[in-house]
Amino acid sequence: VPENHPMRTYWEEAKQRFGLGREMLVALQADGPDGVFDPEVLATVTRLTEVIEQVDGVATSEVRSIANSEAMVGTADGLEVVPFFEEPPATREEAQLVRKRVFENPVFIDRLISHDATIAAIFVKTEGHADEAPEVYARLMTAIEKVPLGNAKLLVAGNPAIEYVYGRQMSRDLERL
Repeated sequence: VPENHPMRTYWEEAKQRFGLGREMLVALQADGPDGVFDPEVLATVTRLTEVIEQVDGVATSEVRSIANSEAMVGTADGLEVVPFFEEPPATREEAQLVRKRVFENPVFIDRLISHDATIAAIFVKTEGHADEAPEVYARLMTAIEKVPLGNAKLLVAGNPAIEYVYGRQMSRDLERL
């Protein structure tokens, strides 16, 4: 599309104004009997969240997961906002209490935790312009590949990931061609 085409100009302006194209989703899939509500998996989500927050180019305040989100809990005086957990649960029983809190807060279901509890999501937004986001993706992948996943599977999606991977693959394909 020509650089001065009105739709391209509009898209570039929308990307800049609303920060479009800078979002990524890092997900951890766990198919065990407790899904992601296993102490080891919740510890991994916590560690991944911490590592992602330290990646250069990631908007730290825009990293959201079950490890750094808060539950709204009804009390005799009204509502109390508390973290789902301060430290990752050490036992299955503690992990099940986290599960109970999460499922009592339906706003998190199919956002941070899948309805079947097999996937925990970490939402990531990069800083700066969307054109810089693929390089942030590369730094993010380098950082998170050092985190042991146990029996869980890592999934990453979003425009920065697609642009980075396709860009590298296209370059190799063009060289071969």
